Amino acid sequence: MRALRSFLSAPALIVGLVAIVLVASPPTASAVTVKYSTSFDFGGGNNFINVTNNVSGNGSTTIGKFTFAGTSQTVNAPILLTALFGNISFTDLAAANDFGSATANFLLKVTQTVPGPGGNQSSTNYFTGSVNAGGGLATVIFTGGPITIGNVTYTPSQGFVSFDALGGVTGGSNLIKGSVTTTAVPTPASVWGGMGLLGLVGLLKLSRKQLAA
Repeated sequence: MRALRSFLSAPALIVGLVAIVLVASPPTASAVTVKYSTSFDFGGGNNFINVTNNVSGNGSTTIGKFTFAGTSQTVNAPILLTALFGNISFTDLAAANDFGSATANFLLKVTQTVPGPGGNQSSTNYFTGSVNAGGGLATVIFTGGPITIGNVTYTPSQGFVSFDALGGVTGGSNLIKGSVTTTAVPTPASVWGGMGLLGLVGLLKLSRKQLAA
């Protein structure tokens, strides 16, 4: 009976069992606040560009002007499918009967402050992409797949602006959306190993006490 009471009240047993349960439980993703901002660059730090017709025989007419506007967002993950990455606008500068097309490349910069390394520091990563205008449609195509900053993954969707040049509509704008997802940050192996060792030591001490009782 004395050994049983010792078994039920031993702090070492409680610590050991808790440590073993924690080691056996995998980390799970939970709600995380993510703060990020975006900016676009067509070269030279400019967020706009005049694109020129690249269809042979139609001359070097300026088709139109692309303008990107970045954004600053605070969102809650682990999964957000309606994240904003900015706004694209296109102004048709060509004559109504101009059926040419034009293309330009850009960089989308994502700057993340939360989760971050601490203080006022931030981390950045980049998407590459291209824009195309022609036939009454301006499109945005991202290349290179999703990007990751820490344990946060950013995936913008392809965007477009539809307009009717022949009908006198000279452009328009549209939001660029996508997803922001987070993954659980794994606990370092040394921590899990230490907790497991603590649990085993506690159980061994308890066993010795019971044998001596």
